[in-house]
Amino acid sequence: MAIEIERKFLLVSDAWRALISRSETFRQGYLSNTKRASVRVRIADEMATLNIKGMTLGVQRAEYEYTLPLPDVMELLDQLCERPL
Repeated sequence: MAIEIERKFLLVSDAWRALISRSETFRQGYLSNTKRASVRVRIADEMATLNIKGMTLGVQRAEYEYTLPLPDVMELLDQLCERPL
């Protein structure tokens, strides 16, 4: 299990856009999203993962991530996720 520490920053301009050297296409959907935990599947380029995050305690939360077969995640997104993005 990993501990995620999430930080958010407000950018003052769009100058960072000129520094982008590559982009990544992804598709994701939630199998469950409650106060206690969220369970998400994601396809980023050709890599498929299952991600489980616990509730936030301060700035920390438990996080688990597992690689899954791409066809399985495509099927989960199409059949079980309420609103795939």
